[in-house]
Amino acid sequence: MFEEGPGGFKGGMSAEKYIRITEASRATATRDLQDLVEKGAFIRHGELRHTRYFLAIQDQIATAEFYQSKQSLTRP
Repeated sequence: MFEEGPGGFKGGMSAEKYIRITEASRATATRDLQDLVEKGAFIRHGELRHTRYFLAIQDQIATAEFYQSKQSLTRP
């Protein structure tokens, strides 16, 4: 994600994208992503299959906030 920069991974990183990139198991992907959130590298938004992870840098925080507000508008 750092190589792609703030414009990469539009819509954030999902567990599915992580699994495809790393070829990790679902359990490992979930653990890795949670570890990155706890270390402050990622910001987590959403729940269950709608969970997305964004880099915890200023541009990505703005993107994550936008994405979260967009989701709240589309949910009943």
